[in-house]
Amino acid sequence: MQRWFPALAVALTLAVLAQSAPATAQTPPTAAEAAYLRARQAFEKHDYQEARRWLEEALKHDQRAVYVYNLARVQQLLGQFANARRSFLRVTAMPDVDADLRRLAEQQGAELRDKATVAVLRAADPANAPLLQVDGRLLADASVDTDLEAGEHQLCVIKAAGARVRCVRRSLPTGVRTTWPLADAAAEHGTLTWSPQADAKTLALNGHVLLVDLTTLRRVEVDAGRHEIRVTNAAGETKTTLVSVLPGGSVAIGAPAKTPFKVADGGVLRADPPSSPGAWPWVVAGLGGASLAAGVALMVSAEAVRSPETSGDVITGVSQRDHPDDWEDARGRWYAGISLVSVGGAAAVSGLAWWLATRGTPGDDAATPAVWVAPWQGGIAAGGRF
Repeated sequence: MQRWFPALAVALTLAVLAQSAPATAQTPPTAAEAAYLRARQAFEKHDYQEARRWLEEALKHDQRAVYVYNLARVQQLLGQFANARRSFLRVTAMPDVDADLRRLAEQQGAELRDKATVAVLRAADPANAPLLQVDGRLLADASVDTDLEAGEHQLCVIKAAGARVRCVRRSLPTGVRTTWPLADAAAEHGTLTWSPQADAKTLALNGHVLLVDLTTLRRVEVDAGRHEIRVTNAAGETKTTLVSVLPGGSVAIGAPAKTPFKVADGGVLRADPPSSPGAWPWVVAGLGGASLAAGVALMVSAEAVRSPETSGDVITGVSQRDHPDDWEDARGRWYAGISLVSVGGAAAVSGLAWWLATRGTPGDDAATPAVWVAPWQGGIAAGGRF
């Protein structure tokens, strides 16, 4: 009889192996045995995903311990360490399990205790894998598993002798081996174009210094979104900026500083933050609102003159033939009102957009801005709190 797990210990007895033997020609195979046979064929072709699928199918029909053990071995080969350990422990808890099989399951489960609690990273093709930086360190050997703390990490593939870097931020799950390059690394991304500086010493992306030669670096490809760029010069001065990268877009970084470096709280050197516009956005919005209201008032008064209405025995408004001067005056107010409405509306929208674009910048007043409009002496009054 042939075994289909090369790593299965020699100590596994023939009696245990016989549990997984296919049916003889005289005995038609059961559904579980047929599925197990398909799993063995897939395993021999190194198609471990298919082997796992057929082992799970076999277990639907027959909860045989050797099926569970072999499922654990396939899960381990697929890098599903937490699932594999659970399957090994399941074998040890099953009744009437051969002593040798139980011992093997206990041994394998113990070996996976550590890997079941960490994230694991490994190159899909170690022989041709490019250099990989994980957070702030380079992987020394791409051919072996690298244990990492589960959670979000920044993975940067260094290509073209350091001239091009592709960085992604991904959450690595617990108890699972993740192979790189990642399958979703081709997601929508943009480019940070680096302009070398004579005094630039380090370039950090999202808090992690890129371990490349900055005189060689030209492009850093990143996922679309916001990223923190920190450049440190030879004097130890640091400038930090936030950039937004659109899919397919390009943002230049590393240009000469437009603001001087200054010491911030805690002794960290940073560039001057952008100043807050204060109440100016609301001033613009308020003036725009007042102009809009005045324009509406002019249009209403002009329409009252140009459109006679009868209320009982009283006729309001005038005709163009009988009162040409009044008519022309009303016409002028109408067009002036249209101009004020247009300009005032644009100013009000611009002021609000200005406030929305700059709110939260350093120096903003802690009070919540508010604006109100109310009737006043036959007109409209506008006010606000900034």
